[in-house]
Order: sequence, then structure tokens, then C-alpha cells
Amino acid sequence: MQAKFDYETERLKQIIRQREMEKERRFNQNHDDKAFSPPEILFHQANQLNSILDVEEKKIQPAGDLRKQFFLKIQEQWDLKESRWDSQKPVFQRDRTPGSRR
Repeated sequence: MQAKFDYETERLKQIIRQREMEKERRFNQNHDDKAFSPPEILFHQANQLNSILDVEEKKIQPAGDLRKQFFLKIQEQWDLKESRWDSQKPVFQRDRTPGSRR
């Protein structure tokens, strides 16, 4: 009879330990989920920041396009002046008469 009582006691103790371990595991999992998940406010703030940056980028882009057009125009004028200068350069030819020095 004592052996049966000891066996039942051990079995109940084991069940209680398993339940306590499961309870602790659930608590730790909930705690970890809360501790390591970012708050919803961060997602909201990140979305706001992204939308602000998109608007600012759209404002800046036309200015960048104008700047690019300006530099292209300067480059065209520079190329035009170089071609004019090349066409106006005097061309020196060697004198190829028999008595001339080289």
C-alpha cells in the first residue's frame, strides 16, 4: 500500500512540475514577445517619415533636373566655342621649297 501511495505521489509531483514548467515557458514566451517586438508607434513614425521624405524628394527632383539642363547647356556652349576656335586657328604649313631649312 505504501508503495502505491509513493508511486501516486511521485506521479502527481511530476504532473505539477510539468504544469509549472509549461506555465513558466508560456510566461517567458509572452514576456519575450512583448520585450522584443517593436511598439506600433515606431511603425507609424517610420511611415510618416517615409512619406515626408518622398514629398521632399519630389520637391528637390525638379531642381536637380534644372541644374542638369543648365550644365548641359554650358557644355554645349563650351563645345561650340571650342569648335569655333578650332576652325579659326591659323594653319602653319612648312615651306617645301628646295632651299628652305627644315
